[in-house]
Amino acid sequence: MFGIYGTQLIKGHFNLASSLFGIPFVIGSIFLISWCAMSVAGKVTLTRHADQLTIFTGVGPIGWSRSCAFSDSNRASEDFSFNSSNNWNRQGRVIRLEGKTAIAFGSMLTTERRYFLLNAIRSALAGSSPSPIFAAPVARFR
Repeated sequence: MFGIYGTQLIKGHFNLASSLFGIPFVIGSIFLISWCAMSVAGKVTLTRHADQLTIFTGVGPIGWSRSCAFSDSNRASEDFSFNSSNNWNRQGRVIRLEGKTAIAFGSMLTTERRYFLLNAIRSALAGSSPSPIFAAPVARFR
């Protein structure tokens, strides 16, 4: 990266061919750095406030949030995540909430954490309260 872009900055001369050649390396570096950060310090947080379920996936405050109505979900299962361009390419295990809309999350969770979240969601969908935290107005799981 320094060889491609650093020398251009130091010389003060822009080379179009070198810059275009370096774009795939920049994109690859961004992907690898974000994947490493998610592997080391990433989190998946489910927050349920009344009927609103929010799923946050990211590192610290940087990440991606999705929200849905918890009452719209009627089933939680463990499934394979599929690549959108090729449905036969399995990407890994995920938790899938099904109902009016389907939401899949947790592909980077360990097996134990994925099973814990899956069972917590299933018990919340069934209406049972295995622990006092489910009875709280705001339930949060990581």
